[in-house]
Amino acid sequence: MIWLAVVIGLLLLAASGAVLITRYRDSALARAFPAQGQITAVPGGTIHWTVNGSGPAVVLVHGLAGNMHNFYALEKALTEHYTVYCLDRPGSGSAHRPLSTDPGFDNQARMLLAWMDSIQLDSALFVGHSMGGAISLNLAMQAPERVRGLALIAPLTAPLPLKPTALARWYFRSPTLRYAVAKAVSPLIQKKMGRKQVDIIFKPEPPVPDFGYRYGGALSMRSGAFLAASGDLAAAQKSLYQQIKHYHSITCPVGVLYGDGDKVLSCRHHVEQMKKSLPDAHYVVLKDRGHMLPITAVTECVELINEVQRQTEAAAQAETASPTKASPTKASPTSDA
Repeated sequence: MIWLAVVIGLLLLAASGAVLITRYRDSALARAFPAQGQITAVPGGTIHWTVNGSGPAVVLVHGLAGNMHNFYALEKALTEHYTVYCLDRPGSGSAHRPLSTDPGFDNQARMLLAWMDSIQLDSALFVGHSMGGAISLNLAMQAPERVRGLALIAPLTAPLPLKPTALARWYFRSPTLRYAVAKAVSPLIQKKMGRKQVDIIFKPEPPVPDFGYRYGGALSMRSGAFLAASGDLAAAQKSLYQQIKHYHSITCPVGVLYGDGDKVLSCRHHVEQMKKSLPDAHYVVLKDRGHMLPITAVTECVELINEVQRQTEAAAQAETASPTKASPTKASPTSDA
């Protein structure tokens, strides 16, 4: 029995050490990336956001394990002509999401709506990157009157393959297991796989040298980011199966930008799924480009956003010219009706 007690003691000591290392790393990252803007409480968590520029409202929604810093260059380019709201989704960056909060895309979209209500933002053009694209699509179905247009950059639009290899380090179905891994061993996982994952998200392009800090890549090392990303990924399949049935109900202008060399999400798969439901959307595919287009293809992203904005203005003018035109009805992404 003595040996069993020794083994248990060593395991507890190792676990305590891992937790302390995680806390130390979290504290260091919090100091390196202090909250830059405002933090707004919404049901189920908080949203951290900044606003800059002037002109039509644009909201930037980041992807899995991302944060507002992913849009560093794109935000700067857009503020010349737009009022740009850049945010950390609940659980990411400086925003909080408790383990008990439903990470499903329906709920994440509702949290964004609550944030809009809180800051009195009536409507905006939503720019969604990767998983942020899926959540933006959901929002456009839940509240079409709040979404003037969608500019989707390398968006997640359809259910993922059964083995999401490029995203596997985030996938833990059990909330309890997600929490334990995040607080105890996530630094070890991140250290082992971090560089490899960065290479994957940029391929076939080379990673930008300052991705870690200027573009917030290091923030994915936080235990909270690991926890939120794992929850997002665990909820993704069910959410996508529910909402993909209703993409045809989206009435606002939609633009989609993809790189044909994307190693995270299949350009062909996700663009084809969108074209089935929204054949008249504006599609642009860039040759030999990867997943991190908000960083590597800023000019092309701005062009897409400008095109969607042009279409929203044309639609608004047409509606003004035809005041008897029926308003779009609200669609529920989870309803089979």
